Amino acid sequence: MTCFAEEAEVPFTTEESDDEGEPSDPKEPELPAEFKTLWEEATENPYNFNGWAKVLEYVETMNNLVAGRKVYDAFLTRFPYCYGYWKKYADLELQLRNTAETEEVYCRALQSIPLSVDLWINYITFLKNTLDTALPESIEKLQGAFRSAAAAAGMEFRSDKFWEMYIDWEIKQGNFREATAVYDQVLSIPTQLYRQHHERFKQHISAHAPHELLREEEFKWICSKIKAEGENDQIAAEDSPSGDDQENPVDVTDPELQSKVKAQVLIIREQLFLLNEAEVRKRWSFEEAITRPYFHATPLDRTQLQNWRKYLDLEISQGRHERIVTLYERCLVACALYEEFWLSYVQYMEPHSIEAARCILQRACCIHLPLKPTLSLYWAAFEEKHGQIDTARSVLYDLENLMPGLAMVRLRRVSLERRTGNLEEAEHLLEEAVKSSLGTELAAFYSVKLARLLLKLQGNMEKARKVLTEALEKEPDNPRLHLCLLEIEVSREGSQGEADALLCVERALKSSLSDDFKKMISQRRLEFLEDNSSNITSVLSAYDEHQKFLKQEELKRQAENGSEDETEEKKPKTETVVHISAPPVHVNRNTLHPRPMNYNTLLPTPTVSAPPYRPMLGAHYRAPAYGYGPWYQNYSAYNPPPWNYNRFYQPH
Repeated sequence: MTCFAEEAEVPFTTEESDDEGEPSDPKEPELPAEFKTLWEEATENPYNFNGWAKVLEYVETMNNLVAGRKVYDAFLTRFPYCYGYWKKYADLELQLRNTAETEEVYCRALQSIPLSVDLWINYITFLKNTLDTALPESIEKLQGAFRSAAAAAGMEFRSDKFWEMYIDWEIKQGNFREATAVYDQVLSIPTQLYRQHHERFKQHISAHAPHELLREEEFKWICSKIKAEGENDQIAAEDSPSGDDQENPVDVTDPELQSKVKAQVLIIREQLFLLNEAEVRKRWSFEEAITRPYFHATPLDRTQLQNWRKYLDLEISQGRHERIVTLYERCLVACALYEEFWLSYVQYMEPHSIEAARCILQRACCIHLPLKPTLSLYWAAFEEKHGQIDTARSVLYDLENLMPGLAMVRLRRVSLERRTGNLEEAEHLLEEAVKSSLGTELAAFYSVKLARLLLKLQGNMEKARKVLTEALEKEPDNPRLHLCLLEIEVSREGSQGEADALLCVERALKSSLSDDFKKMISQRRLEFLEDNSSNITSVLSAYDEHQKFLKQEELKRQAENGSEDETEEKKPKTETVVHISAPPVHVNRNTLHPRPMNYNTLLPTPTVSAPPYRPMLGAHYRAPAYGYGPWYQNYSAYNPPPWNYNRFYQPH
């Protein structure tokens, strides 16, 4: 949307403008202490809508231009969808007869929210009241404003008031053909008062001669059609019309011809009306469900959000790009604080125009949702995907400056440099992150990431060991650091690698980590020695120490079970007397004819309960050294909490 910069030299009918056409700015007076207090509260948290609402309310009562400009400019930069405050800002300038400044405010407003029908109506009304309509330049400017408004907001479902204003202005100017063209536009757009436009169009046609309403091409086409239909019967036995007949001028004042032309015009527009009515019916239920089409900082209820989702699905299924874009823009005014609709809009627009999708992301990340890191991360990935590496770097850099301490942002910066082959910068970013996060849980996290980068991508094992060793000196009780260092040590070759691995295990066992973790480290040492050690003594020694951890675990389990057994023993015991009565004896009277046996029937197998197994080994017995069963434990016995890469770690 343009604000007609080329027409800025149009003179205004105002008495307050000086000779240069630029009113002098008032000197900044001393602002009240109450205003300063409210201003400080609002600027301390500039994305808090309620803080701005207080200072805006105070400014409205002050009627101070300097304070008003200061507050409105700062507020509307962060909340540009607030149509009402743009209107108040323009009214404040207009009260002091600052005509040029008022128009500038309207232009900024329409650039921020071009879909606002009310804002366009107020802007056009302002132009009508301030321009000298006797000048042709002013008429051109007004007509340009109407056309820009129709292009920007004409497809809005509630744009009927603007269309009526546009048509009435064209008729008042005597532009009946232009009014008919505007009617043709609105009759094909689903709006709330679509039927009323159709009725007004009928009145428009009946009030004027057809040649004054229609463009020359359409008027001639309809006249030729009427003439062909009227002569149909006469030319059945005659030759086709000669060239001389076709050149005969049409009598535009013929009442019969005018009546027929008007009837044809109405028939054609009736077809447009019926098609448009079908489109309105598809959207009517969704439009009725929209209770808050304007922007507000308070959340929308689930019903409203679901209605927008379903409405967008319907419009996308219809396949008309202009209407889809209009509905997305309408949706974002009401749902500007919901990132899902911004992402949906970008994903729809990307196949149509990469530049348009980029503009949507810029609006979302720089204006409406700067504190939503998900959107900025998506924007950076979008730019990288389309080859704009420098832009992606800039987006991530700005996001980290705005919201410092987010682990995911720093990791995205590292990943970007890694994918572009800039490993030195990736290493530098991780080293910087380790230093800046010392004393927090993120220090170990970044140290592990740095060690992996050095080991996997640069092949520098010694430097990776150094990073983890220095991190362990600062956090000796961090299990993840111990595990990562141990994995590096066991992957080394030679006797020195074995010694370093055993030293790493000893360091972990002497720490204040949990017994479960120490048991898991001990098991890892035993497996490593079994697979790599050339000295059986070290294997047996590791096995003996591992048995101590298993014994501790068994004693702990027995202690827990013992408390349950004591509870059972304290319960009062009662003797149960079982009365056994002999079964009744039935005498078979027919002893000479016993019942025959069925040898095909299986007899039930009696259940034999074996006594519980009791080991016959004494307490002095120790399992053999190569009894793998007792000490091969499942790694899942110790399951440290995983690092959540999707978590946005806040600084401490």
